Amino acid sequence: MTNYSPNDVITLKGGQAQTTTHPGNLKFYKLCEERFEAFTKSASTDKKLSIIQEIISIISESGGKFYNLQGKKMKEAQIVAKIKDRFRQISKPKLVPNSSIGDYDVVFCPGGQNHLYPGNAKYRALLDTFASKYFAQLFDDSIQEESIDRYAIRDEIIQIVESRGGVFRGPNMRVVSKSTIHEKIHSRMKDIKKLIRSGKFEEPKDEESRLEEAYTLSKTGCTSVKSTITISEKDQLMKNKLYKEMSRTAIGQAKKGTSKAKKRQREQGYESDDSFDSQKFLSDDDDDDEDESDNENESEGDNDTSTNRDTKEPKLTREERLKRRREIASLPPEELEKRIKQARPKRAKKIKKEEESDDANEIAQRELTAYEKLRLEKIKRNQQRLKELGF
Repeated sequence: MTNYSPNDVITLKGGQAQTTTHPGNLKFYKLCEERFEAFTKSASTDKKLSIIQEIISIISESGGKFYNLQGKKMKEAQIVAKIKDRFRQISKPKLVPNSSIGDYDVVFCPGGQNHLYPGNAKYRALLDTFASKYFAQLFDDSIQEESIDRYAIRDEIIQIVESRGGVFRGPNMRVVSKSTIHEKIHSRMKDIKKLIRSGKFEEPKDEESRLEEAYTLSKTGCTSVKSTITISEKDQLMKNKLYKEMSRTAIGQAKKGTSKAKKRQREQGYESDDSFDSQKFLSDDDDDDEDESDNENESEGDNDTSTNRDTKEPKLTREERLKRRREIASLPPEELEKRIKQARPKRAKKIKKEEESDDANEIAQRELTAYEKLRLEKIKRNQQRLKELGF
């Protein structure tokens, strides 16, 4: 583990960055606060870089260094990015807690919002006092872990919070269920267990010092308030941003899919996507008259959409698909050939008919050679044998 000096600036995340008491970080925050107005009002990039270099030189002259999350020294480009990010953090509107939340209410919320409510700090301090009871086997080797009734301990914590007038709430400020409260308490206790095993767990303080700590933790750390925003407004902004991203992605995928379909359609030589319907081949209850009427409507170019296009058939289960395949496989050759003809695209039918008619006209126009006559006789003879054999 890296040993930081009081003048070093260390990288922290979330609520830990807000509530840190490390002298180097507090000095860094103060330097950024003092130069924020000059940085934002300056239109020159060189002027902004000179302000950043001034902050770096002040930290360096005091013997301080910048460290990342992994405890490694940061490069100059990373330090510049960190200072710019700090200026952006100062300019962001600060969250304002809901005025209807009481001083003893516990709000389960992510990130820095967790430190907006004094009831959360009191709740964490309360859990610290129950740590020795919840993990008694870590403090006394004679106690077996199986003998600890942790459900009863969690119930006792809930009763203490409720006796003070506190309510357990979720991120949307609604009251959460008792099972959710038990899960949250146990999750926090597991974090405390890690601190106990690493030797970083501090002994619980008295009531007065805990209330003072709760007041300190409820204030935003070292960042002046330039503008404010409520949690509901922030959530709405995030929803709008997410909706725009989803809309752009969906539209892009739709356009991409359409272009691919058209390209595939041109390569296969189909007139339209509706000319080939795979469901007509797979379905067992096709009607020849309906297929012919659909093809006539398509050739006439009517604007009326058919019922088959509008109504979407329900998705079949795996058993139904297997059953349908077995039925098709068991069909006689004549019926199978009939199904294939029904499913064949109109354009392909038209092309085949034209080719057959051209071949017939060409043969009719000239007299067959002796070899062609012999081939025709063999073909007829083979067809007759296949018919006798039942094929």
